[in-house]
Amino acid sequence: MLLHAMQRIHAIDIHSVSQVQKEVMKVVSFMYVCPPGYNAESAKAAEIEDEKRRSGQGDATQSAAVASTSSM
Repeated sequence: MLLHAMQRIHAIDIHSVSQVQKEVMKVVSFMYVCPPGYNAESAKAAEIEDEKRRSGQGDATQSAAVASTSSM
C-alpha cells in the first residue's frame, strides 16, 4: 500500500514537472529563430556525408597500414 502511494506521488510530481516544462518552452520558444537559409534536412544530409567521408578515410588508412605490414 505504501509503495502504491509513493508511486502515485511520483507520477503526480512527474506530471507537474512536465506541465511546467511545457509552459517554459512556450514562453522561451520565441527566443530561437532559425538562421536565414537554414534547412534542417540538408544540414542532416551534410552531417551524414561528413561521417561517411571520415569513415572512408579511416578505412583507407587501415587498409594502407595492413598492406604495408603484409609486404614486409
